[in-house]
Amino acid sequence: MNLLPTSTSTNIEEQQPSVAVLPVGSFEQHGRYLPLITPAHDEYASSRRASISTGRSGTRRPTGLLGVS
Repeated sequence: MNLLPTSTSTNIEEQQPSVAVLPVGSFEQHGRYLPLITPAHDEYASSRRASISTGRSGTRRPTGLLGVS
């Protein structure tokens, strides 16, 4: 999983995406043994499935982290 963007604006322009998927997840504790990034990771994985299932050319953006608890 790559939560940090590595694409340049030139890369995105060459792809000519018709849609952008912006996953949004939280950064919070889930007990002693799960990482803090668990909800954001789930959203990132969901956005990957969504962008594949649409069948449209698209680009996924980095996960936006909302809330800290």
